[in-house]
Amino acid sequence: MRISIGERVKFNQEVKFYGEGTIEIKDDCYFGHKIGGGYKNSIIEIQARNKNSEIIINENVAMNNGVFICANKKITIMNNCLIGRNVTLMDHNGHGIKSEERRTYEGTAKSIYRRKCLVRE
Repeated sequence: MRISIGERVKFNQEVKFYGEGTIEIKDDCYFGHKIGGGYKNSIIEIQARNKNSEIIINENVAMNNGVFICANKKITIMNNCLIGRNVTLMDHNGHGIKSEERRTYEGTAKSIYRRKCLVRE
């Protein structure tokens, strides 16, 4: 696994990194919140499953507790995104549908690229 963490990144919640791929966290990102609900029991898990998997979290991204991000291919979160509590982002369906495929087939994957986050005032 290759992990790159930018400047002024703050971890307020336990964050676990798994997998064999690349995880890149750019500057000014914020992980977890003390008053966001489920504080100490809602870890954040970031998983780049295989050696070709990529997760890129761009600048000024903030996420609440209990977030799960899992890439089989590629997930990109662009600048200034806010991610709420207990959100799951996966670019694949995890495994095959047939019972004999559940442990041998990774399922189908398509990259996630969120270019603009919606903000309501």
